[in-house]
Amino acid sequence: MAALHSDGAFQRMLLLATAILWAANFAIMTLMSIAGGDAGWAELLLPRLALNLVGVGICYSVHRLLWWAGRAGFRRQLIVAAIATPAAADAYAWCSTYAVWLIHGDAPAMPAAQMILQLALHFWFFATWTGFYLAISYGARLRVQQQREATARILAQAAQLQALHYQISPHFLFNTLNSISSLVADGKNRLAETMVQHLSEFLRLILAMNPALDVTLEQELALQNAYLEIERVRFPDMELDVRVAEDVRAAPVPGLILQPLIENAVKHGIATHLGTSVIKISANRAGDLLAVEISNQAKAGIPGRAPGIGLRNVRERLAARFGDMASLTAGFVLPGRYEARLLIPLWA
Repeated sequence: MAALHSDGAFQRMLLLATAILWAANFAIMTLMSIAGGDAGWAELLLPRLALNLVGVGICYSVHRLLWWAGRAGFRRQLIVAAIATPAAADAYAWCSTYAVWLIHGDAPAMPAAQMILQLALHFWFFATWTGFYLAISYGARLRVQQQREATARILAQAAQLQALHYQISPHFLFNTLNSISSLVADGKNRLAETMVQHLSEFLRLILAMNPALDVTLEQELALQNAYLEIERVRFPDMELDVRVAEDVRAAPVPGLILQPLIENAVKHGIATHLGTSVIKISANRAGDLLAVEISNQAKAGIPGRAPGIGLRNVRERLAARFGDMASLTAGFVLPGRYEARLLIPLWA
């Protein structure tokens, strides 16, 4: 919604609609005075203009209220609009009554029928303005969503290409094939066969994945497990501690969103640590969000290391896909323990 609020097209269309409606109101009321034979119609132009500016101010207040409500979704915006429209009409009616009192002093009481007519006219005027606002807001919301989806598709494709570049690069294949060769040379044929199977599974999963579509958390973890099983041959002391709540296994996540985080855990944690190292992966529900935490042992002397390309890529994909509803935090949570925490909206 913040992106919508800063949308130049949305602001221009809203200003234009507001200006046209209040200009029409000013012209209609003036013509009614002239047609009714009011000899002092010219003297009412300035007070009427001031009253119209008050009405513009009321519209601005309703705009701020609707913008706030829109942050929680279009449905809540509709509910607030239904409440704010009659309230705005009533407020403008009181301002009109006060203006009449200032100009004419004590005025005769308005007949009930005329009062109802005036309130109805004010209501339909503000209802028209609110209708324009909601239509413009909805159109702008669709444009922002389309832009996010287009950006998300581009970044997802870039993520897949980056994964192919890093994981299916000569260096990666060399390390993997060299490990297989060493196992065969040592007579560990069964382990070598297992290694080939993991490599085959990893390549199959990553090449079959459509980066423009979401996958379930379970599918994403299966891909990362295939990758980690390959790395486990290079780092036999590596251990995995995976804990995933049953109610989030089917939660949709962007494909390959965990890959850079798992890579960092291996590259900056396991590969630099002597002895047994543990990569912990947990996933559970945090309110309306999916919380995924990946932690690993790391050297405590580098707590201020700058975020790399992988973390930046994940943050850009989250911003493009979910706006400010998703986030990634990373840093040392304990001495020698580095953690990346991913929060993604849970779409039921």
